[in-house]
Amino acid sequence: MFLESKRWAVEWVWSKNWWMNRDKEIARIRQRIEDLRSIQASHHQLYDKLPVRNYSLSSQQDDERMKISSSLISPDKPFTNKLIMWEAIRSCEDYICWVDKYFSKEGLELLVQSLDKSKVKKIKILTSIDKVDDRLRNLFKDFRNEMKHSQVSCEMKVMVDSKLKSSIHDR
Repeated sequence: MFLESKRWAVEWVWSKNWWMNRDKEIARIRQRIEDLRSIQASHHQLYDKLPVRNYSLSSQQDDERMKISSSLISPDKPFTNKLIMWEAIRSCEDYICWVDKYFSKEGLELLVQSLDKSKVKKIKILTSIDKVDDRLRNLFKDFRNEMKHSQVSCEMKVMVDSKLKSSIHDR
């Protein structure tokens, strides 16, 4: 998964388990959080010695600089969100698995603008039927053909089952 490839710890909560034994699931998640915190605490000195990863961008027209560090995307910061995604894609190695039930042309644009083709050799996109139309299909075909020339294989799969689609969270 994309987030796991970025070293996120993802813990799944299945609805059946949640409804059958909510307290057990909460205890399991709390234990996982504590385990992760203890790992982080044990490496605290190491983290303090690492340089902070900031990314600077500058315009040729002005001297303003924007610094981006680890951050959440936010609906009120569309430009910053794109920069965060750009850097996340740029840092990928080997493969990208992008699961987004609202994947659109903008996702392809971000990939084209930020992909390091010398590091990534496979791209898989999973989306839902909601945003897929002939225009996106044709754009993806062009994207796939262009990537093929750089030895990057690409595939996009579309979920048509509404139950499957609803099982994927937006966040």
